Amino acid sequence: MYTRIDTKDLVDVTTGFGTIAALLISIVTYRSSALDKTEAENKAIVVTLLNLIIEIRKDEYFKGGSYFKDIKDMIEKEEVNVYIENPSQKVKDKRKELFNRVFDDLLIKHEVLGQFLRCSFRNIKFINDNFSGTEHENYMGILRTQLSESDLLLLFYDAEYATRGEFFQRELPISQLLGKRGELPEPGNSELKVMHFSTDKLIWEDDYNVIYNKYRQKK
Repeated sequence: MYTRIDTKDLVDVTTGFGTIAALLISIVTYRSSALDKTEAENKAIVVTLLNLIIEIRKDEYFKGGSYFKDIKDMIEKEEVNVYIENPSQKVKDKRKELFNRVFDDLLIKHEVLGQFLRCSFRNIKFINDNFSGTEHENYMGILRTQLSESDLLLLFYDAEYATRGEFFQRELPISQLLGKRGELPEPGNSELKVMHFSTDKLIWEDDYNVIYNKYRQKK
């Protein structure tokens, strides 16, 4: 017989964080009276990691989501300089240089930004490694509810363009965090909307082609 999982079985009380994520998980997670200890431990870790995201995003830097627009504006201002310095450079290489030039400076100025990226990666990798099927989809859905549109786009740009984020390219497509099949319509299809973010907010318009071809569920 299955019963709703108690949040007390999930929350690491040593964190001192809230139980918002635990409450969400209690809605979608069920267990038998003989729940495997490793499974229970994994779920407790998920809650701890999700609560870390909640705490980090309380920082003033993330409020309103305007930080991503600031990143986009800074890149647009710097873009002219990069093209002048190396006009023959390939477009992808130019974009990588631009993003890293701006983003490395921001990581120094705003330490919480690096904390957010590291914690997000840890969340995604842990869920990818320890859950599958419906459970994987449920936990990723809960993680997505804790992230703003700007956060989702930042994770994409960190994976695709940041030098230190290249290893993240393996995990983000598996997560389906940017959208499952059907939530990312084929480029050029004006009848369907992207589910979790606005393409108008992309730094470069054709990045949606990259997201669709590289970061969506293929099967």
